[in-house]
This record gives sequence, structure tokens and C-alpha cells, in this order.
Amino acid sequence: MLTTLEGERIVITGAECITGLGMNRAQTLDAALRGETAVRDLRDELVYVDRDLGIKFPYDVHVAAPILGFTDEVFKEITGIKKGNVVNAIHRSNKLGVAAVALALHDAGLTSQGSMVLPEGIAERMAIVMGSGSSGTDAYIDISTMLHAYETGEHGTKVYAGMLPNPGTGLSSLFEQGSSRSARLAGMGGPSESVVAACASSSIGAINIIRMILLGEVNIGVAAASESTMTPEALAIFAGLGALSKSRDPRTASRPFDVNRDGFVMGEAGAAIVIEAESHARERGAKILSFVGGYGHNTDRSTGAPTEPNPEGTSAAMLQALSTLNEELRSRVAIKAHATSTPRGDEAELAAIRMVADKGVGIAGIFSLKGSFAHGMGASGLSELAAGIEAEQRGVLPFTVNLADPDPAAEGMPLIMNEPIEIRSSATLYNSFGFGGMNGELVTVREEEL
Repeated sequence: MLTTLEGERIVITGAECITGLGMNRAQTLDAALRGETAVRDLRDELVYVDRDLGIKFPYDVHVAAPILGFTDEVFKEITGIKKGNVVNAIHRSNKLGVAAVALALHDAGLTSQGSMVLPEGIAERMAIVMGSGSSGTDAYIDISTMLHAYETGEHGTKVYAGMLPNPGTGLSSLFEQGSSRSARLAGMGGPSESVVAACASSSIGAINIIRMILLGEVNIGVAAASESTMTPEALAIFAGLGALSKSRDPRTASRPFDVNRDGFVMGEAGAAIVIEAESHARERGAKILSFVGGYGHNTDRSTGAPTEPNPEGTSAAMLQALSTLNEELRSRVAIKAHATSTPRGDEAELAAIRMVADKGVGIAGIFSLKGSFAHGMGASGLSELAAGIEAEQRGVLPFTVNLADPDPAAEGMPLIMNEPIEIRSSATLYNSFGFGGMNGELVTVREEEL
């Protein structure tokens, strides 16, 4: 097990996520276990209220997974922030992250419901790291729109902040705003950081918190995540890479490990987990959700394109994360796969998992959650971990939605299909991979296994 310099274990005491399936981890998992999907048709006016994407978008992309129920009123209710000028100054991606932090702090027993203000004695040394792959995309679009209006003379000869749809656009375009906003609103006095590492951003952010605790810099921190790329411009970037699904069927578009998969479906997400030293958690009477068994962090050393992962490098990160477990724990490991539903990515991950198994790790089950709430990009790691922790609490492992015909590369591998199964594992390995070969691995262990 992973321990601090003083031999102390590290625990998770709060975990929440906001996804297209629900406003918390329980709602999200409930829907996932029913086999539901958050994917929607882009032509649905609920997805794009003010953009004509479904009619004029030049790429063959038709689906996405937005969080339809996340409104400013919901944000206010979760965070307790009532001032309209504060709410308006935070862009949607950051709102998802801030709201997730508020939910996780409450889940950890640190705050009252509907508030994110921490008590003295904890707040001054609490750290926060927020990961996002492209936070502020919509802010840059607002700025671009304003400058275009100036260039064409649409608004006369002056450019000023009042021309922007959102008065906080300038600050919201900065990646660090999610973490710094959360820290200020909660009263945190420890380190505040932001991590950008593509789709591994939030998992690597959690690793940074774990390292701070290992080194004794802090005894409690929150790792968070936010992602909202529901704009034509953001979709065009990944469509241009050929990474997005071209399916017209929202129900089956995201199908990890299935032989008929054709690309990932972009989704929104916010998530946060509270991590602390075990003694700190027990002293304050916190409920321990899970133990941190280990982590892995590397670059896969691929010599190909950024979208071509190297299975050997990926498997090395997975083995690093599992290296702190004893032989008994390594004999029954469930894997929450990154599995985005891209042809090359899923195949490479299966190859990496097989390499891990060849090193003597017992694989008790493999599942992906991206068939359920699609790909939350930089927020995918922690949103899926929060849902996975909820599954641990219920004693089940989720199944991969839309997996009907497994890729031949998965032959003989214990993919979980059609329905959830009772937990047979002692630890869960959470895979997170980012374009360019950035890997972030987290391992959780249930208390009853220790």
C-alpha cells in the first residue's frame, strides 16, 4: 500500500461528479447501471440554444453528451453563491468544477449542504488541484466574437468589456480560474494549482495532491476536474483529427471496445475527490470511502502521431500504480478502462492490459463508463473515479454500455458486458490517458480488503 514518509496510509473521504447522467455520483451510477446514455443529438435545441451547429457544421459529427440539467440556478443551490455578479463571472467549465468541489467537500463532512465555506483549522492548509483539458474554450470564443465585431465595425470603433456576453470572460479564459475560484470561495490556504494534460488532466491533478500528502506538505486536499467543450469550434478540432464518432444514433454512438466503434463522443463533466492522511480523517470522524493503493504517472514514449499511444509505455504506468500493492491485492484487480471508443486507442489499451496480465497481475474485470456518459476529456478521470467509488460502496462493478460485439483483440479478457457484476476484485485500477502519451493511473482499495 502507498504510505507517507511516516508510514501512514492515504484515504479518500469525499467523491462527487456531475455528468450528463446526473448531478451527483449516485444519480450518475444509477443511470449507468440501468444502461442509459447521456449522448444526445446535436440538433436538439436543448444542446445548442444559440448555435446553428446541427445545420451548418462542416464536419460529419452529429452527437455529444451535454449536462442538460446544470443551470445557473443549480450552481447557486450547490455552492451557496447568490451574488449574480460572481455567478456571471464564472464560465460554464469552471462552474462545473467549482460545483463539484462544493459537493465533494460536503460529501467528506467538511461543509454544510449548499455551502462550500470550510471550517477554520482545516481551511488554512487545504490544497486544491484542478485538471481540465481545455477550460475556457467558450471564453476565447466570446473574445474572438468581440474582436470580430470591432474589425467589422459592428460596434463602432471601441472595444470594451461590456461588449462581451459574460463580464468575467477575460479571467475565465485563464486555465487557473477553476482552482483559484474554488480556493477563494472555500477559504483554502494551501497550494492551488491547475493541470493541463489532455484527457489525463484530472487524474494527474489527483496524483499531485497525493504527492503533497506523501511529502507532508499538507494533510488534506481536493483534486477536481472541469470540462465543457460544447461549442462548434471545440468539436471541429477533434473532428478534424478524425477522432469523433460519425454515428447518427445517440443511443449507440459511444461503444468502447466494440468492434463497430468509430470514434469518441465529446461530453461535459465536473468532478472532485477529497484526499487526506488516514490519521487526519479519523481524528475528525470522517467516513472513509476508499484507500489510495498507488499511482502511476509517465509518458508512453510513442514515436508516432499524438493520437497513437504506445502500449508498452501505457502498461509501464499501470504496473507502476500497482507496484505498491502486495501480491494478494494484485491477484484480483478490476480495471476501469480509459476506453474512449476510438479504434486505435481501445486496441492499444487492450494490448497494454494484456501486458500487465502477462506480468502476473490477476484481472478480475474490465469496464468503461464512456458508453454511459461519453468522454469528459480532461475531467474524465475523476468523474469516472467518483462513479467507480459509488460502485465500490454498492459492491458492484459497472458494465460497458453498448458493448455488443467485442474487438477480437479482447479475446479471453474479462470484459464486463450487458449487466453489472458483484465485486470480485480487491483493488481497482483507474486508467487515464491523454493525447501525446500522458498517462495518469490511480488505484483504490476497499477498507475490507486491508
